[in-house]
Amino acid sequence: MVCPFCKLIPDSHPHLFFECDFPKEIWSRMKCLVGLDFAPNNLQALIQFMVNRPVNKTIWSILQRLLIGACVYYLWQERNLRIFQGKSSSVDDLCSLIRDVMRLRIMGLTLKASTHVFDAAKLWEFHVKQVNGKGRVKFVPWKNTVG
Repeated sequence: MVCPFCKLIPDSHPHLFFECDFPKEIWSRMKCLVGLDFAPNNLQALIQFMVNRPVNKTIWSILQRLLIGACVYYLWQERNLRIFQGKSSSVDDLCSLIRDVMRLRIMGLTLKASTHVFDAAKLWEFHVKQVNGKGRVKFVPWKNTVG
């Protein structure tokens, strides 16, 4: 079976998620939103890169894990829609979908206030609202930025 994105190369996980121009463009656009600007652009290297990073509750760690999961999920879904239903989305549409889904997930988080949280809020177009009076905050969307 050939790649449903480029229709040139045999379908494989490395090609489907990183080597083909379609997912490569999505990954390139999205990784800068989570502090992974210098992350590798191939599957094995990214796995090794992430294994060596601390898994903690910092905003950047959370965003990075969310992005990788969302990219894998929505690229696989796009693959299946193209193969089984003959439907396709553009890179812009898929990036918007991934961004919106991540924003919705982020709004459900309660985080410890820090400069990193405020930096992420600005990048993701959120206001920061204090909750519980204990240095905990939530993200609140700017008007018309979700949906």
